[in-house]
Amino acid sequence: KIQVNISYILIEKNKNILENEISKQIIYNNINDKFELSQYEENVINNLANNISSEILMSVNTLSK
Repeated sequence: KIQVNISYILIEKNKNILENEISKQIIYNNINDKFELSQYEENVINNLANNISSEILMSVNTLSK
C-alpha cells in the first residue's frame, strides 16, 4: 500500500485564498522479483504525483476564473 497525503495553502497578500487537502492511495500485491517490484512502485509513485499535481493545478486554475 502506498498512501500520499498533501495539505496545501495558497496565500496572496497575506490572506489564505485556498486551503485544500488531497489524499491518494493505491493497494497492490507484492511481487517476488524485488527489481520488478521497485520499478512498479516507482511507476505508481510517479502516477500518484502526476495526479496530485494535476488536481492542485486545477484547483488553483478555478480561482483565476
